[in-house]
Amino acid sequence: MKLGKYFVLVGLSLIVACGKPPESLTVTLTSSELNPAFNSSVTFTATATPASKIVKLELLEGTTVKKTVNNAANLEQNIVMNIAGKRSFTARVTDSAGVVASSAVVEVNTKAPPVVTLTAFPNTIAVNTTSVLIASVVSNNGIKEVEFFEGTKSLGKDLVSPFEMPVNDFVSSGLREFKAVATDNFGLIGQAGASVTVVSSSLPFVTLKASLKEVFVDGLSTLTASVVASSGVSEVEFFEGTKSLGKDSSVPFELVVTDFTSVGSRVFKAVATDNNGLKGEALTSIAVLASKPTSFKLFADKFLVRSGTVTLNLSPDVLELEVKYEVGTVSKQTTWTLTVLDSNIDGDFGTIVAVPGDPNGLRSSKVRYVPPAFPDFDGFINILIEAKSVQDPNQTARALFPVRKKGTQTGIILVTSPANASPKLNVPISINIRTVDQVGIVKNQGIWNFPDSSSGTLSCDPSVDCFFTEQGEIVSPRVLFTPLKLGAVSITANSLHDGAFAKLDLTVVP
Repeated sequence: MKLGKYFVLVGLSLIVACGKPPESLTVTLTSSELNPAFNSSVTFTATATPASKIVKLELLEGTTVKKTVNNAANLEQNIVMNIAGKRSFTARVTDSAGVVASSAVVEVNTKAPPVVTLTAFPNTIAVNTTSVLIASVVSNNGIKEVEFFEGTKSLGKDLVSPFEMPVNDFVSSGLREFKAVATDNFGLIGQAGASVTVVSSSLPFVTLKASLKEVFVDGLSTLTASVVASSGVSEVEFFEGTKSLGKDSSVPFELVVTDFTSVGSRVFKAVATDNNGLKGEALTSIAVLASKPTSFKLFADKFLVRSGTVTLNLSPDVLELEVKYEVGTVSKQTTWTLTVLDSNIDGDFGTIVAVPGDPNGLRSSKVRYVPPAFPDFDGFINILIEAKSVQDPNQTARALFPVRKKGTQTGIILVTSPANASPKLNVPISINIRTVDQVGIVKNQGIWNFPDSSSGTLSCDPSVDCFFTEQGEIVSPRVLFTPLKLGAVSITANSLHDGAFAKLDLTVVP
């Protein structure tokens, strides 16, 4: 009898051991949108199981609890996405036994609209003069366009930075209100306003220059204001931001700035007051460099002479030369010499002249080479131009210029290789610059303008000479274009030598 009871108990124990196990505690979290627009609402939904045991369900952003429900297996919460960038959310559930479980992280990336600042320069003007609206736009999504308005009237659009719009219809005195509306590549919009005060009398016309646009730490630069005012000038006050640096009431209106103690860019303003109390102003900036120069680099028409030798088809009358240190341009530091290494003609080989209006003359970091009036000949003159630092005579930059006679180049066109080819999506295609007569590819001819980043990319063709400017532009006779979307796209380039412009319209196919 005892034995029977024993077996009965064992049998009951086996029945319990083989029953259905307890349901595990789980929670899931979903959102209605993973890439919402700025200031839009996103719905978060949390669901927990088993419903019978849940005592608390929470929605969290990071470690911050956004919402809590008790004794419920479902939670829903709308959150306005008014913070740009990525935000991480989770759901957390607690059951009656104190067990806690969390959902997978849901990451929401909010696209921020453009941040716009609009400046009218100048913002106080006389009747029948011009003010320029300047929109500064910050966006992580790229900028499609900036449109300028006065009230609801559109004044025009600008598609390329700097975003500017001149306004010249100031025919009567008063206050004019303007607005700039920036649209990014996702269609998000940002805007800002600015006003212009129009007065009936002519305002003082001011220009402001710095003797050195770039100085080293602990250096100095002199600000000089030139003022034209029909009633005479009462005073000129110099500012950095809203801080007054001093006044000058006699010509020349000058201020010496010496407190360049740290690296960066400094912006200064001169405000001239005429004898009628009207004011005019002008701005200039000075870059403060970190250290003394270590090496020269020579630039021709703003493009770095990388190898020391460039070939120029001199269609314009002037080639602008500039010498820079690795850390920037330094005025009053350079002497220039011009040497003819060899020639197949006699006579004038050109000359180096100062940039008009540059007070530093031929000791400036920037000068101009004026080529000779060549007779009718075929071939080149080899010109060696050398720049030497006055501060450190060991620092020298040299460039050899084989100069072709003027008028050789008459324009450029862009052509695909093979000719008239239709580019295919994600497949690189060669694009060449040629002279209008298509005699051949012109060496180092092109300054290529990058298309919209969503349309495609430009890169160097390894089979030809190619380099990047300090501004990141490609200089090459040929590039590779890789389309990133279907449809129409335009590629543009400028001539390195005579400013000629060429555009190639393409249709990207699958």
